[in-house]
Amino acid sequence: MKNSFKYFAVIAFAVLAFTGCQKEENLLEQKPSEWKEVVMEKNFAVTKVPYLRSWRWVYIDDGWEQAQQCRAFTFTDVPTGKKQEWLAIDAHSQAYNISYLHPNETYTDDMDVDYAKDHGGYYEWAINFASPYGTTSWDGVVYEDAALTIPLNGFKIPTFNDLNKLGSIIGSTSLIRQKLYMQYDGLWSNYSNYHFSTDIAAMWVDCAGDPNVVPGCGVVAMWKISTNNVMTGSYTNMTNLGANIRIVRDIQ
Repeated sequence: MKNSFKYFAVIAFAVLAFTGCQKEENLLEQKPSEWKEVVMEKNFAVTKVPYLRSWRWVYIDDGWEQAQQCRAFTFTDVPTGKKQEWLAIDAHSQAYNISYLHPNETYTDDMDVDYAKDHGGYYEWAINFASPYGTTSWDGVVYEDAALTIPLNGFKIPTFNDLNKLGSIIGSTSLIRQKLYMQYDGLWSNYSNYHFSTDIAAMWVDCAGDPNVVPGCGVVAMWKISTNNVMTGSYTNMTNLGANIRIVRDIQ
Protein backbone atom coordinates (compact mmCIF):
# COMPACT_ATOMS: atom_id res chain seq x y z
CA MET A 1 0.00 0.00 0.00
CA LYS A 2 1.31 3.39 -0.96
CA ASN A 3 2.71 5.55 1.87
CA SER A 4 0.48 8.35 3.06
CA PHE A 5 2.95 10.37 5.15
CA LYS A 6 3.50 13.03 2.47
CA TYR A 7 -0.10 13.39 1.35
CA PHE A 8 -2.23 16.23 2.65
CA ALA A 9 -5.67 17.63 1.90
CA VAL A 10 -5.02 17.63 -1.83
CA ILE A 11 -8.58 18.03 -2.99
CA ALA A 12 -9.30 20.92 -0.65
CA PHE A 13 -6.07 22.65 -1.59
CA ALA A 14 -6.62 22.09 -5.30
CA VAL A 15 -9.70 24.31 -5.01
CA LEU A 16 -7.66 27.01 -3.26
CA ALA A 17 -4.82 26.78 -5.75
CA PHE A 18 -7.20 26.93 -8.68
CA THR A 19 -8.81 30.05 -7.23
CA GLY A 20 -5.40 31.68 -6.72
CA CYS A 21 -4.16 30.93 -10.23
CA GLN A 22 -7.32 30.91 -12.33
CA LYS A 23 -6.89 34.50 -13.52
CA GLU A 24 -3.23 33.94 -14.31
CA GLU A 25 -3.95 30.70 -16.20
CA ASN A 26 -6.49 32.49 -18.38
CA LEU A 27 -3.86 35.10 -19.16
CA LEU A 28 -1.32 32.42 -20.01
CA GLU A 29 -3.74 30.69 -22.34
CA GLN A 30 -3.80 33.90 -24.34
CA LYS A 31 -0.16 34.90 -23.88
CA PRO A 32 2.13 32.03 -22.86
CA SER A 33 5.12 34.39 -22.92
CA GLU A 34 3.81 36.28 -19.88
CA TRP A 35 5.88 34.18 -17.48
CA LYS A 36 8.15 36.40 -15.43
CA GLU A 37 11.73 35.32 -16.03
CA VAL A 38 14.54 36.90 -14.05
CA VAL A 39 18.26 36.39 -14.75
CA MET A 40 19.82 35.30 -11.45
CA GLU A 41 23.30 34.36 -12.61
CA LYS A 42 26.13 34.84 -10.11
CA ASN A 43 29.86 34.31 -10.48
CA PHE A 44 32.33 33.85 -7.65
CA ALA A 45 36.09 34.03 -7.22
CA VAL A 46 37.67 30.60 -7.50
CA THR A 47 40.77 29.66 -5.53
CA LYS A 48 43.55 27.38 -6.80
CA VAL A 49 41.78 24.36 -5.25
CA PRO A 50 38.16 25.51 -5.45
CA TYR A 51 36.22 22.50 -4.23
CA LEU A 52 36.03 18.75 -3.76
CA ARG A 53 33.19 16.54 -4.91
CA SER A 54 32.50 13.11 -3.44
CA TRP A 55 29.53 10.79 -3.78
CA ARG A 56 27.67 8.03 -2.01
CA TRP A 57 24.44 6.07 -2.30
CA VAL A 58 21.29 7.21 -0.53
CA TYR A 59 17.96 5.41 -0.55
CA ILE A 60 14.63 7.06 -1.24
CA ASP A 61 11.23 5.61 -0.44
CA ASP A 62 9.51 5.23 -3.79
CA GLY A 63 6.11 5.75 -2.18
CA TRP A 64 5.43 2.01 -1.99
CA GLU A 65 7.97 1.34 0.78
CA GLN A 66 10.55 0.18 -1.75
CA ALA A 67 14.05 1.69 -1.83
CA GLN A 68 15.32 3.67 -4.81
CA GLN A 69 19.12 3.67 -4.83
CA CYS A 70 20.23 7.16 -5.84
CA ARG A 71 23.63 8.79 -6.06
CA ALA A 72 24.20 11.92 -3.98
CA PHE A 73 27.07 14.40 -4.41
CA THR A 74 28.74 16.27 -1.57
CA PHE A 75 30.39 19.53 -2.65
CA THR A 76 33.03 20.89 -0.27
CA ASP A 77 34.57 24.35 -0.48
CA VAL A 78 38.21 23.75 0.43
CA PRO A 79 39.09 27.22 1.81
CA THR A 80 36.00 27.56 4.03
CA GLY A 81 34.93 23.97 4.61
CA LYS A 82 31.28 24.68 3.78
CA LYS A 83 29.45 21.68 2.36
CA GLN A 84 26.24 20.77 0.59
CA GLU A 85 24.83 17.39 -0.44
CA TRP A 86 22.69 17.17 -3.58
CA LEU A 87 20.73 14.39 -5.20
CA ALA A 88 22.58 13.58 -8.42
CA ILE A 89 19.48 12.42 -10.28
CA ASP A 90 16.04 13.93 -10.80
CA ALA A 91 13.77 12.79 -7.99
CA HIS A 92 11.18 10.19 -8.95
CA SER A 93 9.63 9.14 -5.65
CA GLN A 94 5.88 8.79 -5.52
CA ALA A 95 5.89 9.87 -1.90
CA TYR A 96 4.78 13.05 -3.65
CA ASN A 97 2.42 13.06 -6.61
CA ILE A 98 4.18 12.66 -9.97
CA SER A 99 1.86 14.33 -12.46
CA TYR A 100 3.61 13.69 -15.76
CA LEU A 101 6.22 11.49 -17.43
CA HIS A 102 8.65 12.44 -20.17
CA PRO A 103 7.55 10.94 -23.52
CA ASN A 104 10.87 9.07 -23.76
CA GLU A 105 10.57 7.55 -20.28
CA THR A 106 11.10 3.77 -20.33
CA TYR A 107 10.14 3.15 -16.69
CA THR A 108 6.38 3.66 -16.91
CA ASP A 109 5.08 1.04 -14.46
CA ASP A 110 4.15 2.99 -11.35
CA MET A 111 4.60 -0.14 -9.20
CA ASP A 112 8.22 -0.47 -10.34
CA VAL A 113 10.86 0.83 -7.92
CA ASP A 114 12.53 2.54 -10.91
CA TYR A 115 9.39 4.33 -12.08
CA ALA A 116 10.31 7.57 -13.92
CA LYS A 117 14.03 6.89 -13.43
CA ASP A 118 15.16 8.01 -16.92
CA HIS A 119 13.95 11.60 -16.77
CA GLY A 120 12.66 11.96 -13.24
CA GLY A 121 9.16 12.78 -12.16
CA TYR A 122 7.44 15.94 -13.35
CA TYR A 123 5.69 17.25 -10.25
CA GLU A 124 3.00 19.92 -10.03
CA TRP A 125 3.87 22.53 -7.42
CA ALA A 126 0.33 23.33 -6.26
CA ILE A 127 -0.75 19.85 -5.17
CA ASN A 128 2.58 18.89 -3.55
CA PHE A 129 4.55 21.80 -2.17
CA ALA A 130 2.55 25.03 -1.98
CA SER A 131 1.35 26.32 1.38
CA PRO A 132 -0.78 25.87 3.40
CA TYR A 133 -0.95 22.09 2.88
CA GLY A 134 2.25 21.27 1.03
CA THR A 135 5.80 20.91 2.30
CA THR A 136 9.18 21.30 0.63
CA SER A 137 10.88 19.04 3.18
CA TRP A 138 11.81 15.49 2.18
CA ASP A 139 12.23 14.30 5.77
CA GLY A 140 10.90 10.76 6.12
CA VAL A 141 11.60 9.99 2.45
CA VAL A 142 15.43 9.74 2.29
CA TYR A 143 17.36 7.01 4.14
CA GLU A 144 20.91 5.86 4.81
CA ASP A 145 20.09 2.19 4.14
CA ALA A 146 18.24 0.10 1.57
CA ALA A 147 16.00 -1.32 4.31
CA LEU A 148 14.63 2.20 4.86
CA THR A 149 15.22 2.07 8.61
CA ILE A 150 17.75 4.91 9.15
CA PRO A 151 16.25 8.29 8.15
CA LEU A 152 18.53 10.85 6.53
CA ASN A 153 16.78 14.10 7.35
CA GLY A 154 17.48 17.62 6.14
CA PHE A 155 16.92 17.14 2.41
CA LYS A 156 14.54 19.68 0.87
CA ILE A 157 13.67 21.48 -2.34
CA PRO A 158 16.38 24.14 -2.72
CA THR A 159 16.00 27.88 -2.38
CA PHE A 160 17.91 30.34 -4.57
CA ASN A 161 20.20 30.84 -1.57
CA ASP A 162 21.01 27.11 -1.74
CA LEU A 163 21.76 27.44 -5.45
CA ASN A 164 23.94 30.48 -4.82
CA LYS A 165 25.83 28.56 -2.14
CA LEU A 166 26.52 25.77 -4.61
CA GLY A 167 27.54 28.37 -7.18
CA SER A 168 29.96 29.90 -4.66
CA ILE A 169 31.56 26.47 -4.16
CA ILE A 170 31.93 25.56 -7.83
CA GLY A 171 32.58 29.10 -9.11
CA SER A 172 29.38 30.06 -10.95
CA THR A 173 25.67 29.30 -10.92
CA SER A 174 25.94 28.68 -14.68
CA LEU A 175 27.89 25.48 -13.87
CA ILE A 176 25.16 23.96 -11.69
CA ARG A 177 23.41 22.10 -14.51
CA GLN A 178 26.67 20.45 -15.57
CA LYS A 179 27.87 19.56 -12.06
CA LEU A 180 24.52 18.01 -11.10
CA TYR A 181 24.19 16.16 -14.44
CA MET A 182 20.85 17.78 -15.17
CA GLN A 183 19.31 16.81 -18.49
CA TYR A 184 17.97 19.22 -21.08
CA ASP A 185 14.52 17.66 -20.92
CA GLY A 186 12.41 20.70 -20.21
CA LEU A 187 9.16 21.22 -18.34
CA TRP A 188 5.69 19.83 -18.81
CA SER A 189 3.18 22.38 -20.03
CA ASN A 190 0.47 22.80 -22.60
CA TYR A 191 2.62 25.01 -24.80
CA SER A 192 5.10 23.72 -27.35
CA ASN A 193 7.77 26.27 -26.48
CA TYR A 194 8.21 24.66 -23.03
CA HIS A 195 6.84 21.16 -23.57
CA PHE A 196 9.86 18.93 -22.78
CA SER A 197 12.11 21.45 -24.51
CA THR A 198 15.59 20.16 -25.35
CA ASP A 199 16.90 23.68 -24.69
CA ILE A 200 15.96 23.70 -20.99
CA ALA A 201 17.18 22.01 -17.83
CA ALA A 202 15.00 22.92 -14.87
CA MET A 203 14.11 22.25 -11.24
CA TRP A 204 11.58 23.59 -8.75
CA VAL A 205 12.84 26.18 -6.26
CA ASP A 206 11.30 27.09 -2.92
CA CYS A 207 10.60 30.84 -2.87
CA ALA A 208 8.41 31.10 0.22
CA GLY A 209 7.78 34.74 1.11
CA ASP A 210 8.84 36.11 -2.28
CA PRO A 211 6.26 38.74 -3.31
CA ASN A 212 6.74 37.83 -6.99
CA VAL A 213 5.28 34.34 -6.46
CA VAL A 214 1.75 33.85 -7.80
CA PRO A 215 -0.29 32.29 -4.95
CA GLY A 216 -0.43 28.51 -5.33
CA CYS A 217 2.07 28.50 -8.21
CA GLY A 218 5.75 27.63 -8.26
CA VAL A 219 9.10 29.05 -9.33
CA VAL A 220 11.51 27.20 -11.60
CA ALA A 221 15.28 27.57 -11.85
CA MET A 222 16.29 27.09 -15.48
CA TRP A 223 19.47 26.68 -17.51
CA LYS A 224 19.17 27.02 -21.28
CA ILE A 225 21.62 26.01 -23.99
CA SER A 226 20.51 29.08 -25.93
CA THR A 227 21.64 31.40 -23.11
CA ASN A 228 24.90 29.61 -22.25
CA ASN A 229 23.39 28.13 -19.09
CA VAL A 230 22.83 31.45 -17.35
CA MET A 231 20.67 30.67 -14.31
CA THR A 232 17.18 32.11 -14.65
CA GLY A 233 14.28 32.14 -12.23
CA SER A 234 10.91 31.66 -13.90
CA TYR A 235 7.95 32.83 -11.82
CA THR A 236 5.15 30.71 -13.22
CA ASN A 237 1.43 31.34 -13.26
CA MET A 238 0.12 27.83 -13.97
CA THR A 239 -1.03 25.20 -11.51
CA ASN A 240 -0.68 22.41 -14.08
CA LEU A 241 3.01 22.99 -14.76
CA GLY A 242 5.25 19.99 -14.12
CA ALA A 243 8.96 20.27 -13.30
CA ASN A 244 11.77 18.03 -12.09
CA ILE A 245 13.13 18.13 -8.54
CA ARG A 246 16.62 18.05 -7.08
CA ILE A 247 16.87 17.96 -3.32
CA VAL A 248 19.67 19.36 -1.19
CA ARG A 249 20.81 19.42 2.42
CA ASP A 250 23.33 21.62 4.17
CA ILE A 251 26.09 19.74 5.94
CA GLN A 252 27.91 22.83 7.21
